[in-house]
Amino acid sequence: MDQKYFELLLRSFDEELDAAESQDLARALRQYPALRTEQAQIQEMREQFAALNPGPGLDFADRVLQALPQKQVPVIQLKSYAYSISVACLLVLLMAGTLVYQTGGSLSTEAIVGVQNLGVEEAYTLLNY
Repeated sequence: MDQKYFELLLRSFDEELDAAESQDLARALRQYPALRTEQAQIQEMREQFAALNPGPGLDFADRVLQALPQKQVPVIQLKSYAYSISVACLLVLLMAGTLVYQTGGSLSTEAIVGVQNLGVEEAYTLLNY
C-alpha cells in the first residue's frame, strides 16, 4: 500500500476530495484490503470520539450560575456621599483661589491662567517653543 493512498484516506474524512482523488482512493480501497481495514478502524474511532463529547446541555449556563457562591455585595449609593463630595470640591476651589490670589495679587483671568506679568518679549519667546 502506498503512503499517498493513506493520506488520501485521511483527507477524505475531513474534506471533500476532487473527482480524480476520489477515483484513486476508490481504486486503492478495492485493491488493498489493508487500506479498507484502516478505513473501518478510523471510521469506528471517529464515531467513538463523537459519542464521548456530546457537548454542553441547554441548561449549562444555569447550572454554572447556580454553582457559584451567592454572595451579597453591598451597593454604595452616591447620594449618601454627595454632601461630603460637594464640600470637598468647594474646599479645593477655595484653596486654589487663595493660592492664585496670594501669588498673583488678584483673581483676574490673567492671574488664574498665570500670564499676569508676562511681557510681549516673553510671550514671543514662549511662542517659539
